[in-house]
Amino acid sequence: MRTIIVDDEKMSILIVRKICKHFNFIDVIGEFSSGIEALEFVRDNRVDLIFLDIEMPNFTGLDFIEEINMIDIVVISSKKDFAFDLFANEAVISYLQKPIDKNSMKLALDKVVKKKMNALNDVPRTSQEVNNYVYLYVDKSLVQVNVNDIYVVESRGDYVLVKTIAKNFLIYGTAKNILEKLPTNFLRVHKSFIVNTDMIRAIDDCVIKIHSDLIPVSRTYYREIRNRLIRLN
Repeated sequence: MRTIIVDDEKMSILIVRKICKHFNFIDVIGEFSSGIEALEFVRDNRVDLIFLDIEMPNFTGLDFIEEINMIDIVVISSKKDFAFDLFANEAVISYLQKPIDKNSMKLALDKVVKKKMNALNDVPRTSQEVNNYVYLYVDKSLVQVNVNDIYVVESRGDYVLVKTIAKNFLIYGTAKNILEKLPTNFLRVHKSFIVNTDMIRAIDDCVIKIHSDLIPVSRTYYREIRNRLIRLN
């Protein structure tokens, strides 16, 4: 995700850049202490996300927001006063109050990623889905993945491992958000695993054999998955 940081405080830019390194899908392509310079850059370059300080001299963050569109913004400020009014602007996805830390940054980026994935994957969850693809943020790129090739989605902390027949993708986000965009043949079988029921080879003693993997099935989901497979046959 091509990202710029706009803040008149050099230390604040340094902190934001340092925290961004924890999120491999964020690519910081520019840092600006002037809103006017940042605006010129945005007009000439593709930018997906802006970390924007509101309290800048001469050309403020509020002035900046009025001049751009179609770019997601995470607002940065040392005050709470701006938060309520700013969310009326659709471009403002989240608000970070200084001092910023990794946890607050994660919450903000969760909202950004969810919005972008919803926009790209805004299709109904039906087994007769016309659009057979989902878009995933892999490293710093958007990758189109055929849902029919996905056989397992596995939660791994702040990340999700999406396994397909050809290759695996480790992406930032939650399995729940991905499941919402997949057709109904995908089913949660464990708190950490979602499977493509069309690709299950066997289920035995709370273990699913799918592709070349053995996936645990929690007792909470065991009856549901067995009933689903029986109905399919």
